[in-house]
Amino acid sequence: MAVRLILINQPFVDRWSWRQSDVAAIARNFCENGFRFAYPQIDWAGSPPGYVGTEFPILPFLAAICYKCVGAHEWIGRSESVIFFAVSLPFFFLLVRETWPGLLGHDPSAGCRSHVAALWATFFYAFAPGNVFAGRSFMPDVPSLSLALIGLYFFLRWINDGKSRAFFLAAITISLSILTKPTSVVIAAPLLFLVWQKWRWNFAKRC
Repeated sequence: MAVRLILINQPFVDRWSWRQSDVAAIARNFCENGFRFAYPQIDWAGSPPGYVGTEFPILPFLAAICYKCVGAHEWIGRSESVIFFAVSLPFFFLLVRETWPGLLGHDPSAGCRSHVAALWATFFYAFAPGNVFAGRSFMPDVPSLSLALIGLYFFLRWINDGKSRAFFLAAITISLSILTKPTSVVIAAPLLFLVWQKWRWNFAKRC
């Protein structure tokens, strides 16, 4: 976390500056032009109002609300990514811990080893250079990834427990993930794998 807070108020001149500046402009225009959620606006359209087709603009909209309260600051947009990342960390840990024993069969030490594996996986996930750079940028990538990880965990809980609450939470977070960044639709691959792993014999019989 502390690594991502270094120079948190830095102007958007670092990596992916063009993308971050666009999101920041949309947030500022929301704040200045009446919070019209369905009408995100950019600054480089010239004389037209600059309405633009973009992802589900929840991130710039939330930033715009903060702008209204404390003014427009770079740290607001950057902090959104940091917060989403921080929230996803325990879910990433639990996801690895839940899936690791399945790779070890009936090994009696699987529980301890899965805990250690989850700790190491979380460590490398947290400090991967690309994740550090993106995890403090005003872009939808890390928030979308974080929501996908949370949704994947709840989907796994539903697969294991069959509780509708877990399925409902998975549906919400995964939907928000894809809306925030459409490329997150790749989450369908592990979801389909979990479904096939659970019910493959039933599917095979039906075919």
